[in-house]
Amino acid sequence: MNLLQQIRELVRQARLFPQEVEVDDDDAPLLLDSMSTILLITSFEDKFGVNIDYRTVDLNSFRSIRTIEQLIASHVQEGVR
Repeated sequence: MNLLQQIRELVRQARLFPQEVEVDDDDAPLLLDSMSTILLITSFEDKFGVNIDYRTVDLNSFRSIRTIEQLIASHVQEGVR
């Protein structure tokens, strides 16, 4: 499973939406509130072993599955250095 697929699955598992929302369109807006964003940050930190500071992260990074992927990939890359 690649990074994009793993992120998509974590968003599905988080059950952040009142009804079943299709997250197969990686560019579709997620429209997350602040609590949902914090929940996802925690999930991503646990899953990928990264540290995302919710106080300084650009919330536009949580616009879509693809922007989340870019955020996680950059944090994973930083951890490798």
